[in-house]
Amino acid sequence: MALESKHFSSLKSTCEAGQKSVAFMAQLSASIVNPVQGHVIVFDQTITNEGAAYNNVHGIFTAPLNGTYEFSLIVSSPPNPSIYHEFHLFLMKNNVQIGYVFLDHNTQFWLRRGTTAIVHLKPTDEVWVQVDRVVGDHEIAGCCFHSHFGGFLIHAD
Repeated sequence: MALESKHFSSLKSTCEAGQKSVAFMAQLSASIVNPVQGHVIVFDQTITNEGAAYNNVHGIFTAPLNGTYEFSLIVSSPPNPSIYHEFHLFLMKNNVQIGYVFLDHNTQFWLRRGTTAIVHLKPTDEVWVQVDRVVGDHEIAGCCFHSHFGGFLIHAD
């Protein structure tokens, strides 16, 4: 009960302070085939963008407020007949890795992997998804929520 009371007090003070809501979710509208190392994955189909902090043209979230944020990344890949392939993606904050997804050389089944990161951001800090290592041919599945990126403000400072 004490924890619930503390949580309610926190929510009440947040509402009284007029804190903006910051939350986004975007998916790939189409598959991306063989992206190169360093490529920023642009999740171009915005589902939610409260606070307008996610840019679906460049694929970058820019923090509007000081605070603690949660980010999640889910990526899927269809079966791949090539013998050996692997694909690495990083969740990045200002050019520093904060999350990692690895799609291995499975040839018979769909692969679906995800990661979550909880980080403190200052205004203008940026978060995005970037290709790291690619071996062989690979595809990130688009459409129908196969691959998506999202995040939200947990609490402002």
